[in-house]
Amino acid sequence: MLAAIVENPSLCDAIAELRAATTTAGRDKARRKLFSGLANQGIPVSRTLSVLMATRLARPAASPETDLLTLDLLRAWQSLEERHGVALPARLGVAAVVLTTELHRRLAAVGGTGKEVLTAQLLLWPAGGELRQRALQSYNPFRSEAYVDSALARLLLFDTRLPIVEFGGPNWATQMAEALATHGVVRVTARHNERAWKAALVDALGSPVVSGFLQFYPMVEAIRTLESGHLAIDILLRERV
Repeated sequence: MLAAIVENPSLCDAIAELRAATTTAGRDKARRKLFSGLANQGIPVSRTLSVLMATRLARPAASPETDLLTLDLLRAWQSLEERHGVALPARLGVAAVVLTTELHRRLAAVGGTGKEVLTAQLLLWPAGGELRQRALQSYNPFRSEAYVDSALARLLLFDTRLPIVEFGGPNWATQMAEALATHGVVRVTARHNERAWKAALVDALGSPVVSGFLQFYPMVEAIRTLESGHLAIDILLRERV
């Protein structure tokens, strides 16, 4: 995704518009343009990507120079892992890259001399596997850890009562958004031989759903084949269910 933004002029212009936007409407328009461009490049747009954009690529002081520096850091991190045949966690990977490459000079120019490792930590983020190891960890001093998977509970309790929207029907995208805003979950069905649903769904997932006073990005929880032969794509607002 970052390589596409750095190397694709249209995406570079789109993220520049997002950074320069000063109003909520302007930011929303620029974000939609950027997400549409990413989707056209085959990059899935999700809530995770939206958070990454807000906290890393569109935050204050971000620029094309920091984008290129971040990309070079990621590539150097990947090169170290491939050379030694091990996966390096974010903190160790950042320190190793800063200490073993020439990138520390560029990091010092961005964050100041002596703050190279801290600057790299601000630019980078943990890898997916590292995050998934902590996905079910939670701490609360007033209760023991829960053992019930929320996805399993939803499957057992609500699977037969999910609001269903047929892909390709009249205003299916609007119906999907309304079901998500009301129930927090929806099932979109599509024919097995239907090919257009993938691109259309990726585009729909890039638009936030207004629920009350908040905006949430939907995500795909599961894709399965029904007894009828149709595909069932379960979509939810993680913050609502």
